[in-house]
Amino acid sequence: MIDPTPLTTGPEIRVAVRGYLVGSALMIVPDPRGTVIARDGSRRAVVVNQAAGDAFRRLAPNGILAGSVPATLAPAEATLMRLLASRGLAVAQMALAQPVPTVSVVVPTFGRVDGLGRCLRALRALAYPPEHLEIIVVDDAHPDDGERVAAESAAVGARLIRRELNGGPAASRDTGAAHAMGTILGFVDSDCVVPPGWLNELLPEFADRGIWAVAARVTGIVDASAIGRYEAVRSPLDMGPIAHDLDPADDRFFVPSANLLIRPEALRRLDGFDATMRIGEDVDLCLRAVAAGGRIRYVASTSVGHERRPTLPAFVRQRVDYASSEARLVARHPALTRKLPIPLVPASAAAVMAAARIVPSFPTRVALALGLLGGQMLAWRHWSAPTWPDPAARPRWSSSIRSTALANATLVDGLVRGFARHQVLPVSLLVGRFRPRRTIGTAVCLLAWAAVSDFVRLRPAVDPLRFAAIHALDDLAYNVGLIAGAIRERSVRAYLSGIRVSTGLPRSPGVGTGADATPLPVQPAGRR
Repeated sequence: MIDPTPLTTGPEIRVAVRGYLVGSALMIVPDPRGTVIARDGSRRAVVVNQAAGDAFRRLAPNGILAGSVPATLAPAEATLMRLLASRGLAVAQMALAQPVPTVSVVVPTFGRVDGLGRCLRALRALAYPPEHLEIIVVDDAHPDDGERVAAESAAVGARLIRRELNGGPAASRDTGAAHAMGTILGFVDSDCVVPPGWLNELLPEFADRGIWAVAARVTGIVDASAIGRYEAVRSPLDMGPIAHDLDPADDRFFVPSANLLIRPEALRRLDGFDATMRIGEDVDLCLRAVAAGGRIRYVASTSVGHERRPTLPAFVRQRVDYASSEARLVARHPALTRKLPIPLVPASAAAVMAAARIVPSFPTRVALALGLLGGQMLAWRHWSAPTWPDPAARPRWSSSIRSTALANATLVDGLVRGFARHQVLPVSLLVGRFRPRRTIGTAVCLLAWAAVSDFVRLRPAVDPLRFAAIHALDDLAYNVGLIAGAIRERSVRAYLSGIRVSTGLPRSPGVGTGADATPLPVQPAGRR
């Protein structure tokens, strides 16, 4: 049983808040659930109470909030800006105040000595007082490179700890944490490179006692290969460009421990990383921390470089390994179940059109499908009417039709991409016994749809054909890993997705974790 009481020990980190930055315009949008502050052109939003809505209107008399917001604010406005910053709708610009805390950074390593040297040199070059920085290298019983690890560690004045037996990244991190002297613990994988301002960007978040851990964005070290350019836009370690607090109720439920700062008391309460897990141990730690009442902050304003897998076989093995840990994570955390959304209106329309024996006339089937879409749009306008006291303020019918069509298209696209990522291989193997040619063709079309959708959304710096090929290989490898994990755990439930019905109503973008949220796969972070 984890102690749920607030953390009491550790340094009092003081910061100076210089202001807030709202990069994309925020506005209040009408919604059946109440006052919703949403980012223009995005699915990210937050539902607030009346007082927060009034504070927003005072900050933005013209209805649009963008640009810089000063730090000197009335209490209600200051509370609102802190909320927007925690939800990734604004960025708090903070600076550390003296005295700065002592930080111990643990670097677990097993091989990759060239990468280790690069990692350690970047840590020693941090723009942080060296007397307040301790670097600890944990050699996870590598049989060949012990002398090189010692030489690289000595070159930057790092402490070296050698494990007698290889225990994996979780055990190595726990070993390093047990020897750390700092008041803040840091973890950086040996294939990562931190920027000079890494600590200065992350440490101010600990001024909030409710924050247990903080992590920066993980992006790739510059790589001109096709795999490198693919991972630049579709890496399983990159949590995106928007800062936020972790929320297990949606897709933002973990940060990779490739770079992580955590309070020592928080790590002790959690009994450290689970040494029995060699993959997905960071996802497990995040879920346990949030379940215990801790908050974990993801900071996107600074990024840590991560070395790509150099070859296609290594890339595939990495994806299989990542996915194989999902079954164990789902078994440990039942709430962490992937969701396969079934969009209500498109699914109903497809069922009607496919029911040729019940409705033999094709025009009738089309009319029924259009009727379902029209009914959906009318229902949305009726349910959202309370948010438009003035009927003249309601959106035009053309806008309602466009919004309804877009919502349904988004749901269908999310369904196809989620199915291609998780279920296409086992379903094809089962159905293919009866209709092999049609099944193979359908599977190829689904994988191609997912690749084209991501290519259009992400705009990678790689040609469409190579992107589609790597994308399909990525999805198939993830399918294989999910199956292998379920077999290893001997659990069908650990593999099966939860199925939910989605209305497809054009709700405000990104609010909460409702059924209209585009599903994202569970993507555990991997080995160091």
